[in-house]
Amino acid sequence: MPNTAFICQEDFVKTTHLEILSEGDIENALGYEQVCIKFSPFTNGTAFSLIKLLRLRGFVGNIIVEGEYALDQLPYLKQIGADQFVIRRNEFATAEDILSRGFDSYDTLQGVIR
Repeated sequence: MPNTAFICQEDFVKTTHLEILSEGDIENALGYEQVCIKFSPFTNGTAFSLIKLLRLRGFVGNIIVEGEYALDQLPYLKQIGADQFVIRRNEFATAEDILSRGFDSYDTLQGVIR
């Protein structure tokens, strides 16, 4: 597993992994070392389900999360099996703070996110 939780959005290379778009892609993922789950804007939670299904079906590789998600979702994404997060470089400190707090109350996190 990689030792850093964050990947700079500007440096993210999309050719080093399989992108998981639907439940049908999960079986193909089992042979890969890393996969990427892309969050779409105004999502319905499918990306969360795909991460959980990957782990439940035995995927042991690196799961990268990319796209439109809120930083305060990081603890939940980590809990269900995400390993790395593609974020903007200027969000690293905030993201590290959020992950270190874990599941603090939403009100506490509001003081961190600006």
